[in-house]
Amino acid sequence: MSFNNYNRGMQITPVVRDLLIINVLFFIGTRFSDAVSSMLALYYPTSEYFRPFQLVTHFFMHANLMHIAFNMIGLYSIGMMLEMVWGGKRFLTYYFICAIGAAVVHLGMTYWEFSQLESMMSSYMADPSTEIATSFFKRTGYQLNALDPQTIQLQMIDIIKARADVPMVGASGALYGLLAAVWFMFPDTAFFIYFIPIPIKAKYLVPFVLVLDMFLGFSRFGGDNVAHFAHIGGAVVGLIVLMIWYKKSIVR
Repeated sequence: MSFNNYNRGMQITPVVRDLLIINVLFFIGTRFSDAVSSMLALYYPTSEYFRPFQLVTHFFMHANLMHIAFNMIGLYSIGMMLEMVWGGKRFLTYYFICAIGAAVVHLGMTYWEFSQLESMMSSYMADPSTEIATSFFKRTGYQLNALDPQTIQLQMIDIIKARADVPMVGASGALYGLLAAVWFMFPDTAFFIYFIPIPIKAKYLVPFVLVLDMFLGFSRFGGDNVAHFAHIGGAVVGLIVLMIWYKKSIVR
């Protein structure tokens, strides 16, 4: 996805500039230490690696060059426009609320998923049927390659623990909050998608990408390591904040 040309030729706004610098410094600094990188990413609270400060540090972290490039292009393109409208203090407040809100929604959905898995594991312990085991392993994307109920139960425990140890990084939740703000305040703003030669207005694009994230989040396709519900959470939390600030209904 590429963004509109609204900011072309304009001097970068101070908060967006500082956020870009901090993100780049975090990215460069953590390239030299896997331990520091792991410490600053966000883990599920039952993980031994979880620390409360990760609710903030994780959205300055990025997995690779493409990840940070995409998010920083979005921050530059959309963030400048919003900072010029709101001023630096309100923009930064909104950015942080969306980023932390995205993390909370992600953790909440992870809790719901773990509850489902733990319920399936409890059912298997009470009735070690192949059907329950197959359903559990299919849902988690692992292969059921054991027949002994005790071994299967131990594998289930290990899978749940391993999923709690999967880190989340990135500013995408905050970026989705910024997208939601554009949709809310400037719905006719044009965006460009790579390889699509025509602009798409925010009032069409933003609902589409949220529905797509919802679909991908519940589908759980193999190899998809994107925190889709963090995206949705950032947008929804952002819309709630905007409705409070502007005392307007989301319904147009």
